[in-house]
Parts: sequence; C-alpha cells; structure tokens
Amino acid sequence: MADGRARLSGCEYRKKAEEKKQRERQLLAKTAKIDKFFSKGLSESPIETEAETAPPVELRNVPPDSGTSVDDFFPRDDRMNNVDRSSSTDPSSSSFTSSEFDSDPAKWIVNDELRDYVARNGHPQNSGSDFSNSKRIYQDQARFFSSNFLQRKLPNGEISNRQWLIYSESTGKVFCGPCLLFSNSSSISLVGGGFNDWKNARTHFETHEQSRVHKESAITLKTRSLGQNLSLMLESERAQEVRYWKEVMKRVVAVVRKLTSRGLPLRGSNEVLRSSHNGNFLMVLELLAEFDPFMKEHLTKHGAQGSGKTSYLSSTTFEDVVRIVARKCREVIANKLKTAKYFSLIVDSTPDISHVDQLSIVLRFVQENGSPSESFLNFVPNTGHTGQELYDAITEHLLSAGIDLKNCRGQSYDNAANMSGSYKGLQARIKAVNEFAEFVPCSAHSLNLVGTAAASCCPESTRYFMFLQGIYNFFSATPTRWEKLKHETKLTLKSLSSTRWSCRYEACKALLKSWKPIYDTLESISTDTSEKALVRAEAGGFMKQMSKFETAFMTIFWGRALDRINAVSKKLQREDADVELVMTLYESLLIFYVSPWRVRCKL
Repeated sequence: MADGRARLSGCEYRKKAEEKKQRERQLLAKTAKIDKFFSKGLSESPIETEAETAPPVELRNVPPDSGTSVDDFFPRDDRMNNVDRSSSTDPSSSSFTSSEFDSDPAKWIVNDELRDYVARNGHPQNSGSDFSNSKRIYQDQARFFSSNFLQRKLPNGEISNRQWLIYSESTGKVFCGPCLLFSNSSSISLVGGGFNDWKNARTHFETHEQSRVHKESAITLKTRSLGQNLSLMLESERAQEVRYWKEVMKRVVAVVRKLTSRGLPLRGSNEVLRSSHNGNFLMVLELLAEFDPFMKEHLTKHGAQGSGKTSYLSSTTFEDVVRIVARKCREVIANKLKTAKYFSLIVDSTPDISHVDQLSIVLRFVQENGSPSESFLNFVPNTGHTGQELYDAITEHLLSAGIDLKNCRGQSYDNAANMSGSYKGLQARIKAVNEFAEFVPCSAHSLNLVGTAAASCCPESTRYFMFLQGIYNFFSATPTRWEKLKHETKLTLKSLSSTRWSCRYEACKALLKSWKPIYDTLESISTDTSEKALVRAEAGGFMKQMSKFETAFMTIFWGRALDRINAVSKKLQREDADVELVMTLYESLLIFYVSPWRVRCKL
C-alpha cells in the first residue's frame, strides 16, 4: 500500500466486528437494568392497605429519613382552630361560605365547593375540644385522644405540627383532611369511619404520613390552594385593569359627547400629542390632563406608543364611540316609538360639504305625556333621487331599526316632484302600501315657494334684491370698507339666503334700520381720493340707487312683508306645530296682505 501499512483481509475485518459486538452484549448482560434502581412503591402500613389510587399529580420522592414533613405541601395557619378567611376571598369564586362550613369532618359532604373552600381557607383541627367523646376502653385501661398527637418530632429533633389531622367532636375520632377530600379510598380508617385506636395511634399516624396516598392527597390540596391564590391574583389584576380602562373610557366618551353635541369636528390633520394640528378630540384631552392627574398619567404612559398599542386615544376609538352612541340613540327612539305605535315621517335630502347627498329621516310621534316629539333617526347617503330609490332606502332603514311602516299615519316632505308626486313620488309609493299615511306638504317650504314666486313675478322686486346683495358684496370685499361701515352703525349687512327666502328679512332689515349710515359711508368712499376710481364709481352708483323713490319704497314694503313672513315661518317650524296652527297662520297672512288693499279699493 502507499502508506506502508499491512492491511487485513475483508474476512478478518468482519471477524473483528463480530467479536466487538459480542463483547458489548456480554457487558450489557452484566449491567443492572435502570428500573432496579427505583422502588415500585413506598412502604405501606402494616395495619391497613393504602395502595388505592389518588388524583394524578406530580410527586416528589421524599425519603423517610429526610426530615421533610408532608405538612410542607399544604397550607399552614397557627390560627387553624378558629379559622375564617372567606372574607378575604372573592365571593363570586364559590357559592360555599364560612357559615355553611362545618368544622366536624365526620359531617363533611365532599364536593368541589368544599374542596375549594378548604384549599382557599384551610380547615380547623378542633384542638380546643375536651376530647371526652374520644374515650376508648382497652383491657388494661381507658384511653383518650391527646393534643400531643397533633405534633410530631422530626429526625433532626424539630417539632412539627400535623396540620392534616382533624378531630371530630361528634364521633370522637380523627380524620386526615387531605385524604378525606381527595382520596378515593374509603377503606383507610382516617378517611372512612375515622380512627380511634389511641393505643397504636402514634405508629399509625407516622405510617400514614409516609404513605403514597397521603402524600398525593396533600400535594393535591397544596396545588389546589396555589391555584386558588393564583386565580385570585389574576382576577384581582384583571379587575384593576378593567377599572383603569373604564376610567379612561369615561373621559373619552364625555369628550366625544360634548364635542359632537356642539357639531365640532373631532379629527385633525395628525394624531400626535401636543401638536397644534391634532384635532379637537386630543386637544380637549390634553386640556383635561392639565387638571386631572389620572389623564395626565395616561397620556404620559400611553400617548406615544404608536399603532398596535391600546390607548383609546386614536381616531378609531372616537369613531367607535360615535357609532355606539348613535346606535343607542336609535334604540331609545325605536323603543319610544314602539310605545307610541303611530308616527309621521319627515324626509328631506341635501348635499353636505363633501358634495355627498344626505337623506335625513325624522320621525314625529306623540309621547306618553301627550306632547309631540320629533326625533332625528339617521342620515342615509347616496340614496338616489327618484321616488322609487327614496322609498327603497327609507323602508330598508326603518326595517333595520325595527319600525313598521304600517304604523305610519302621516308624511311631510317638500314640494319636489320626486317627493310629493301623486303617481311616482315618494308619498304615492308609501301610500300604495299604507293607505292611512296621509301626505301633508311642508308648510314652511310651501310658504317659501309662495314668497319666491310673488317676488319673482315683479321685475322691480328682483332688481331690488340684487341691489341688496350688491351692497353686501361691496362692503364685505375689503376689511377697510367693512370697518368704515361698522364705525357708522352697529347693525351689520346680511347676505341673501339662497334656500330660506324668509331669511332675506334680515338683509332688508339691516338696510331699513341703517339707511342713513350706509348712505353716508358710501358718500365718504365715493369722495375718498385714496380709493381707486372703480371703487369710487361703484360707491356712487349705490348712492344713486338709494336716492331713488322705488328703492326707498321697496325697502319699507319688503321690510314689513318679510317681517310677517319670517315670523310665520319660524312658528311653522316649531316642534309642536300642527295642521290647525298652519291653517291659522296662513289665514293671518291673507288678512295681513289682502285686507289693507281691500280697504283702500273701497275708499
């Protein structure tokens, strides 16, 4: 070979391998098996058999001479003779109370409630009894149970209490508390009928202490006791955590309710604490933290944890609160409506600031005290504009709120064709399924339409209102002009309302009450050389318009007319307004407008 070593043949290699295996088998045959190093059971009592099985637990092998007492595995209490610790436990954890617990073990009815109570509170030994009932007569003498049996001497000379031993006053016998609770064997004298062989008591107790059944029962009791304490600790910690977050939510809900009741936005451009752009919600919480130590600590601890951490400070929280409060409000309205049973339906739609068409649903019903009530139910976005689309959206929403459309007795909408149409309008489709849902047009909207039509039929009136809007636009164009006008009069000019025609009364009233101050201000601007020529010319044009008789007449006429229309419109929009009041107010308007002209015509 290349390395100069002598190689064996293949047969020789196989022979050596076989010899090696043979030597290993011989060595294993001489080696004792591992189960020979462990005894199958601890010493049993020569007086009684205690090999019965107990609840499966993890045992520690305790040598008889180790000096370790089994009493170390279950609760000790120097006040065990008169023990009652149930007051320190959670009463909801068990229905078993101290008043129901009998200190006599012979009267125990063993169940889970009793086991939990003893594991939680321990059991008395009744060592204060006189033991007169424990008398047992032997051939040579009478013997009694002695309190000395409640103690044992360890190999190291230390005196240890037998906490497991319980004296029964009714039978005069002793029982093993852990075995009585957790052992399945009734043949053990300390479990079944009790033990009273006082002549052999000490030997019997020492043997029982070292038996497997007793150790298993003692460890089971200790394990259950630790489990009870752990459960109480966890429950206490959980209750404390719940109280903490309840206090947080109280403040969060209060802030959300207050802001939403004022119609204020909650969210800002960011959600960073102490930022000037974090929105009203966080701003109010920061303000609250300046006077509330609890909220201050919460913001310090949880305010900058970021997403994924519970803080109840994010937009998700107040959005959830708004939804929950809204749902609760709808439930309250629905319950009131179920009590009243019959209701009227008020519906209108308008685009919001984001140009999304919002359909508002309002229910009118009579409360138990007899007064009418109007309750806003919800906004329904993007329902469509046809009568069928509006009908589908309303019926679906009422159904989801548990409101039966069959109980509707009235409808009130504006005069748009999709609402009030006699064939395909919303009112016609609802009346097709409920003939008792009478339709009454919105009285305030009808009055608004009449005023608009009356003013638009006269070109001079149209020009007059254009003049009113022009004056407002002129003075509001720059702060300088507005300040000059405020210096002359306390009243401010008003812009014309594009939706509520009766609100034009405010614009007309401002001109009527401040005619001379407005005229003087226009004159001052028209002669001010520091102003641009276009501005001076525009001011002069308004002065010329105000100098006309027609403008003065229109201001006085529309001032009186709109004053009455505005007052009637406000009364028509009151919650307690009814059809009879509508007719009375309409008749008063007819008398106000028609009667003076009839008198003049007769003259």
